[in-house]
Formats: sequence, structure tokens, C-alpha cells
Amino acid sequence: MKILLTNDDGVYAPGIWAIANTLSENHEIAITAPNKNCSGAGCSISLFSPITINCINDLPNSNINFPCYATSGTPADSAILGLETIIGKVDLVISGINNGSNFGDDVVFSGTIGAALQGYVRKIPSIALSIASLTPDNFDIGAKVATLMAEAYESKIYQDISLLNINMPNKKPTEIKGITQTTLADRVYSDSINVEDFRTQRFHWVTRTRPDWDEIEHTDVWAVRNDLISITPMTTNLSIEKNPENLSSLLDYLSLHLGVPKI
Repeated sequence: MKILLTNDDGVYAPGIWAIANTLSENHEIAITAPNKNCSGAGCSISLFSPITINCINDLPNSNINFPCYATSGTPADSAILGLETIIGKVDLVISGINNGSNFGDDVVFSGTIGAALQGYVRKIPSIALSIASLTPDNFDIGAKVATLMAEAYESKIYQDISLLNINMPNKKPTEIKGITQTTLADRVYSDSINVEDFRTQRFHWVTRTRPDWDEIEHTDVWAVRNDLISITPMTTNLSIEKNPENLSSLLDYLSLHLGVPKI
């Protein structure tokens, strides 16, 4: 298979090389990733800024010979450049392995998800891989999952053009207790702003405190906390099936005061 690898932790992050080293043995792979850590970049793209692309020759493993490019753009930029300019058509996009989980509402802010989405919206099967630790002990389980996913697509065990958000415990493969399909958990953030003054300028730092989780069974958080691999199928459709309470009354109100009919 022809596979594009990307991430949001940067081109030299160990997670992306863990899957590159494994997948390159049996697949045609290429890397396009940011030249720096872009965690939290979400789906942002550089509409009004030029992007530079540099070929990376000083590879962590000199025995690997495949295209590797670092961009000055966001994770989404990097994936788009790979798919539209540098690499071209691929069979699969894998974003990660991310240092840290992408649970629940994280997916809105995640550069890992943002990069994977660029494949999905182009009708390419796409996977986001994350390990639930900012300092993973190793990436063995992520590399194994990436390899098995590529084999599943290649052998047509799984053919759906989907976006799969896969979160894994920070465990060795032998310590994993299972794998399960999940939904996104709900969490409550408590962001804080740190302020620093330097000379005549004031700097503001947005920091994320540890969130409170609604740990419901069969959510991604519940799965990983129980040493299970979580697979959450996702879509770009952000609309909800059940209308919010009193939405009809709101439409009546707006219709009346805008002077337009409610359809």
C-alpha cells in the first residue's frame, strides 16, 4: 500500500518514526509533517502565509529510504501538501503516533486529528493514533496497531472510507486487556491564563489544567483507563440528530422578528 504519514508533534517526533520504521518494511510510505511541535493546531491551515518545504536527509534510521519532508505549516497544511503536491494519491493516511491522548473534546483542538481529516475529506481512509501519555514508555503497541490496520485495509478486511480515532494505553502489547469501539467522552476543561511582562510587552499563555472526565462505559476515556485500545469512528458531520429543547420556539421567535417564514 501507499501510505502517507503525518503528525502534529513534528517531523522528528519518535512516534511517527516508530510507525515509519515498521510500515516501510512492506509498504510504500512517505512523511510530510510540521518542522516543529504544533499540538493544539486543530484543522487550521495557512491561508495567508507562505509555507516552506524541506527534504529531510538526516533520518533517524539511515537504512530507511523513503521521501520525508518537513513543512513550516500546520499539521493540516502538511497533510494537504503531501496529498496534493508532494506525494499524490495514497491508499491510507496515518497521523501520529501522538504523545498524549486525543479523547472527547480533544478532537476539536487536536492537530493529530486535523491532519488525519485532510485524508478523510478527500475520500481516503484515515487513522489518528495516540498514546495516553505525554511521555510514553514506548511506541510498540502503536506501531503494531498501525501495521495491523494497514494489513486490514490491504486485505480488504476493512474497506470503509472512515476516520478512526485510536487511543491506546501507555502499556506494552502484552499488557493490553482488549480492544473496543467507543464514543467520545465528555470532559470539562478549566483553562488558565498565565501572564508575564517582559520590558514593554505583556505575554499571555493559555494552559490546560487536568480536565474532569465524565467516565461513562464504552467511551474512549473509560476504555483506555481500563487498559483497552479505543477505536472511535468519526465524521465531519457536526450536526446533531435530536433537536435541542425549545429550538422550535426559537425559530418561531426569529421568524417573527426577521419577517421571514419558518419553513
